[in-house]
Amino acid sequence: MNVDIISEISVRLKKADNESIIGTGILYHNNDLNNKVYLLTASHCLFEDGDKFQQPIDSICIDIYNTQKNSYQTILCNHINENLILKNNLEDVAVIILDKEKINPINTSLPKIKVIKERCSYNSFHIKGFPYATKGEELDAINVVWKQKMTESNRFQLQLNADYTEHNIKGFSGSGIFLETIDEVYLYGIFTRFREEERGRVIYCQYVESVNNILRKDFLPLVTYTYLGENGLNPMFFSNQVEKEIKNLGPRFNEKLNFDLPIAQVFNTISNNSTYHQNIIAKTDKWLTEISYEILNDNTGLYPSRYTKLSNFT
Repeated sequence: MNVDIISEISVRLKKADNESIIGTGILYHNNDLNNKVYLLTASHCLFEDGDKFQQPIDSICIDIYNTQKNSYQTILCNHINENLILKNNLEDVAVIILDKEKINPINTSLPKIKVIKERCSYNSFHIKGFPYATKGEELDAINVVWKQKMTESNRFQLQLNADYTEHNIKGFSGSGIFLETIDEVYLYGIFTRFREEERGRVIYCQYVESVNNILRKDFLPLVTYTYLGENGLNPMFFSNQVEKEIKNLGPRFNEKLNFDLPIAQVFNTISNNSTYHQNIIAKTDKWLTEISYEILNDNTGLYPSRYTKLSNFT
């Protein structure tokens, strides 16, 4: 299981005026976003008054990990779109949209993380953030377990069993909640707040779907989900199985045979794909170039000769 990917996409958030730590964020990118990257975090990190959501921070510094230099480099964000911030303790998430060209000089191969809705029977989670206890100078990691889905809000709780105090946890707000399986990690939610040790050391988290609720309202591309099944049934498993079966077919299977089978044309037509379009264009072009024409009486155009066999268009 590769948890190092979490370090690459976890960013440190600081105030631009005094560089004090305000929280953590996660960088999310997929092909639908083209030259944009989403920074996911907790809303209260972006306000001077925290949970009151009345005094927004004008600009923030975002520290991104440079894997080549083994250090963090900073980009400045001067504009935070308030339409992409949910100002509610029960749905405490925000999205900041960044230009990928600003991130490329720091990390040209930003990892694309997998996101899931259902955790199945897996109970272990991994979180990385920048706690106040280290003045935000170190990326710390904590392991937690599933506690429960909350009933009165669209949130879930995780249980922290290690010896951490509230001071140790501050700064983790906005961190990604990653579900751990046997060989993979999946983004499952966003860290929002911590219930101090006297009350059970419980972490409150938002589901990723809360992020998509923000994006839908602004007609922006959504965070996309993959699937996770029991006993390692995931996209990688099925991909490996298909590749293995194709390899086992040996010389009986090849690209030409696969695409020349008559049934393939039926699927091209049903899916209305580019192969179907090119086939129609080619046949139309052939029909127009191979038949003869006669001029209409009113000179308005050409018309296929009465001797032309329209069956050519097959």
